[in-house]
Amino acid sequence: MLRSLATLLTLLVLFAGSQPAASRARDAKLALSRKHFEAAETHYEQGRFTEALAEYRKAHSYKRFAAFIFNIAQCYRQLKQWKQSLFNYRLYLSKEPNASNRAEVLRRIREMAKQLALQTASARAYGKLTVVTKPPGAQVLLNKLQGKPDGVTPSILRLKAGSHLVAVRKKGYRTAHRQIVVTVGRMSLIEVNLQPLVEPGRLDPRRPAPRRLVPDQPPRRRDPLARPLHLRPRPLPRAHQPSPFYERWWFWTGVVLAVVTAGSGTYLGVKALRLSDEWKKAAGDVEEPKQLLREGKSARLGADIMFGTSAAIGLAVIIGAAVVGLDNPERPSRNRTRVLPSCSGQGCSITVTGRF
Repeated sequence: MLRSLATLLTLLVLFAGSQPAASRARDAKLALSRKHFEAAETHYEQGRFTEALAEYRKAHSYKRFAAFIFNIAQCYRQLKQWKQSLFNYRLYLSKEPNASNRAEVLRRIREMAKQLALQTASARAYGKLTVVTKPPGAQVLLNKLQGKPDGVTPSILRLKAGSHLVAVRKKGYRTAHRQIVVTVGRMSLIEVNLQPLVEPGRLDPRRPAPRRLVPDQPPRRRDPLARPLHLRPRPLPRAHQPSPFYERWWFWTGVVLAVVTAGSGTYLGVKALRLSDEWKKAAGDVEEPKQLLREGKSARLGADIMFGTSAAIGLAVIIGAAVVGLDNPERPSRNRTRVLPSCSGQGCSITVTGRF
């Protein structure tokens, strides 16, 4: 019994505490609704019906009043949106069937229905016109010859059914005029080939130039006593002469590569000698001499490879220079150069012999 009584008292306390919160929420919504309603009234009195319509909608979202629906219908009527206005007038009467202004609302309903019927009939009395020009970008004028254009080609225009005058103009071209009859619910087409303007004294570029007729004249005889013309002889074309070897790209590329590889071989040789000295100094150690010995052998092998590569590149450059020298027509035919390898017990070398 005591437990049930305690539960009842707890529920009463919670219900009493929730009442002020709900009341405050209702008051806040009512204040917001009143704020938007006053703003809507100001906009309506100043003729800004679009802004007034938005404020009436916000006021109605915070507080559901039937009067807001009537005001929304009035805004739609001022904006000539007959369908939305008719819907809101009928919605207002469904919310307030015994409204004090029922007679006025019924009159507005009949008026909106009539305007909507006229709008529908007027929409059905229109047709479409397509204007295409070559070249495009021309201005289209409907039932006038001057003023602001109604479109730019290619364009599709909506016109009332009947006869219309269409003028097409473009800078640098002649203005074209066409008479067209627009049919209800159908698409009409106008295609215009604009003609370019021709300035006075200037020929039309599309037409060939007229042939100039010259009467037959006897051939002119040269006067033997006349002063002869001294014409400068034209130089004979020079035969293609190959450039010498020292102007070829491969010569200098080979020289650079030979120098680089020789330098690398020198560096590795010096490194091998340094490692050899260190190996001799560390002869008493167990692990270090073996490591130094391996590094010294690798450096010596690399030095041998680099020196061999440098020698091969140098040999190729020398052979190429000799071949280019033999093919040069500017050199006398008696000059002969020979590059021969020579080997003996002490090693191999290159022997260059020639006559200069």
